[in-house]
Amino acid sequence: CVDVNRFAPSVDHDEKMRLRESLGLANDRTLLLNTGNVREAKGIDTLIRAWDLAIADLNQASLLLVGSCDEEPEFVNWLEGYVEDRGLTDSVVITGYVNNVEEYLRAAFKIFDKDNNGKIDNQENVDLLSGE
Repeated sequence: CVDVNRFAPSVDHDEKMRLRESLGLANDRTLLLNTGNVREAKGIDTLIRAWDLAIADLNQASLLLVGSCDEEPEFVNWLEGYVEDRGLTDSVVITGYVNNVEEYLRAAFKIFDKDNNGKIDNQENVDLLSGE
């Protein structure tokens, strides 16, 4: 059973700010978060391309990809290259594996949900990134 209070964005602004500071994250940005292994099959490529298109309209926002990068190193290399080539290094953070994922979750504004197959719900992400 998952503790939904432990693994949820905090509603306490001061707690978010303390967590962000302890994690080395900017306090002045909206933090959008995806957790889990960084793999192509999970739709991370779609998410990062959507982020690339939307970031100009998302003032002061960061995308955090929190999770292991060990399963598909070629995909992670592509992802890191895409982020660098597209000038997204100021707005995309790829943490790799962390043992304190709940702290990242509590510090976030929005968590990208996954469907029953473990893929990111692309329509929800399009709605979020377009401001709907």
